[in-house]
Amino acid sequence: MTILASDRLVLSPHDPEIDVLAHLTDPIVMQHIGAGAMTTDQVADYIRRYAALWETAGFGGWTVRRAEDQSVLGNIFLKHLRELPEIEVGYSFARTAWGHGYATEALQRVIKFAHEERQI
Repeated sequence: MTILASDRLVLSPHDPEIDVLAHLTDPIVMQHIGAGAMTTDQVADYIRRYAALWETAGFGGWTVRRAEDQSVLGNIFLKHLRELPEIEVGYSFARTAWGHGYATEALQRVIKFAHEERQI
């Protein structure tokens, strides 16, 4: 499992014991993602599933934190697509993190990791 960093962010592999991704329960954040807002049990399952991907794929989900205060801003992941040979990158961020360029910064770092460190 790999911790990634950028100028303002720390991306840590999902940890089911400590990670809380409350933004996944927000209907506004989740209105165009999956089936919409998740329950707290679904969020816990989501974190466990993306944490487990590290064992099988060598990549998975990261919790995105602001480096200066470690506050959780969102999450980002890499995963194999079931029906295609490509890798998918996905992300979601709390509404309070919108408009600050955090998603762009996290995406750039994860794509660099995928290409340079995993050659995918």
